[in-house]
Amino acid sequence: MKKTIIIFITLFLIKSASYAQVYKELLDSAELYYTQDRYFEAYDNFRAAKTYGKKVPSIVLKAEKGMDKSIAKIKRQEERSDSLLKVADVALLKAERMQQRMETAIFDKAVKEQYKDWKGYVNYETEYERNKILKKIKHLDFSANALIRLPKEINDCPNLSKLNLLQNNDIKWDENLKKLSGLNNLNEIFVSVYDLDNIPKEYHNKITGIELLKTGLKEIPLNILQQKQLKYLDISGEYKNDNFINVLPPELFKLQYLEHLNLNRCNIEQLPQEIGKLTNLTELYLSWNKFKTIPNQVENLLKLQKLNINFNQLSVISQSIFKLKNLTELALTYNTIAVIPKEISNLTKLEVLNLSFNNNIEIVPTQIGSLVNLEILNLSINKINSIPKEIGNLTKLTILELGGNQLTTLPPEIGNLKNITILSLWSNKLTALPNEICKLSNLKEILLVGNKLTTLPSEFGNFKNLTSLDLTNNKLTELPESIKNLENLTVIFMVMNNFSEGERQKIKTYLPNCKLLF
Repeated sequence: MKKTIIIFITLFLIKSASYAQVYKELLDSAELYYTQDRYFEAYDNFRAAKTYGKKVPSIVLKAEKGMDKSIAKIKRQEERSDSLLKVADVALLKAERMQQRMETAIFDKAVKEQYKDWKGYVNYETEYERNKILKKIKHLDFSANALIRLPKEINDCPNLSKLNLLQNNDIKWDENLKKLSGLNNLNEIFVSVYDLDNIPKEYHNKITGIELLKTGLKEIPLNILQQKQLKYLDISGEYKNDNFINVLPPELFKLQYLEHLNLNRCNIEQLPQEIGKLTNLTELYLSWNKFKTIPNQVENLLKLQKLNINFNQLSVISQSIFKLKNLTELALTYNTIAVIPKEISNLTKLEVLNLSFNNNIEIVPTQIGSLVNLEILNLSINKINSIPKEIGNLTKLTILELGGNQLTTLPPEIGNLKNITILSLWSNKLTALPNEICKLSNLKEILLVGNKLTTLPSEFGNFKNLTSLDLTNNKLTELPESIKNLENLTVIFMVMNNFSEGERQKIKTYLPNCKLLF
């Protein structure tokens, strides 16, 4: 009997020690959770300790205190969460208001482009006065505004027929196109999409302009080629993200309404003769391809105004181009063209001509003087050794780029170019400038770096609008006293010349407010 009692007491003590270990572990875990701000877990462990240790008053007391402090923290967290939610709601409301103001500003800008006296959507005293104007709006250009949704004000333009949404890449089309359902006259929408199927099919017949954002294409998607109503199509690649279409499909040339076609960076090997079927084209972009020739059928594109075929492998300018008498912009840079044909004179409407970076052109024909509407002429990076006097006929020129050639002189007739603002003559072999150049009173920037100039014309100070002058790497020993009249000049680069210390000091007195870099 005595032995049995001893065994019972021993087992009881072992069991009590085991329970004590459980209580301790529960309390320790609860305290750890509490220090980690995990108050719900702390509360659960304190409560478990109380439940299992209900016969041990000290355990119950510790557990109850732990539960109380955990509940207090939980309530404080909930109060803080409620406060943060209120702050977040206010922030969202402010963001929404800011978004709406931005959308209204974009709307106002687009309306003002159509109606110059537009005061702004919120600046009219009556809806009648405002809506009277908005009824006249037929075209809105929202392009390149990073819109994610359409301005709500658009629905106040009941006669809107054309909407340009190009370069707004993140618009949610499902939601936004539904907003246009009340605009019954809207039949032309330009969009930028990764996949045309992102737009509900019931709107496809109204999509007349597409910029395809997806790159790495090996073919033009069929769902785009099926859109016979298209007027604008841009399937160009991007820098370091070319397309690899190689061969253009015949279906492309059935898009008879196309006015704008951009095939830049598509790695196309040959331009098909069928290009001549797209007779409504006004803009054609073919840069960064592999064209060696241009088909004669291009001459059928009589409405063409802009033609860019930069970064190809053209060695001659196709005669077909000279029959495009409505061209206002022609860019053929980064090819291997050696001759500017005299037929260039046919393009009398040209405003921009860019033949830079061909590295082979030696002669500028006298017929260049027939391009009397030219505003920008760029012949940089070639082998041109002289400019004909007929250059003086181009009195509308504002930018003349002749850098990177082999010019030794300039014709006096260059003084006729009274509208020139930028004159680039860097890296030639000029030893002097004609006095007539000082008649270019609108000149703002002249680049003369890398020539062999030993002097400047005495009337160089006539360039009173000049803001920047680069004379780096010449053989100048002095500057004319008239440069003190260049009041708008902010900086002169004169490194790598032969100025004496005395001449440098003299120049500093001439131009005390100009930054001088010797």
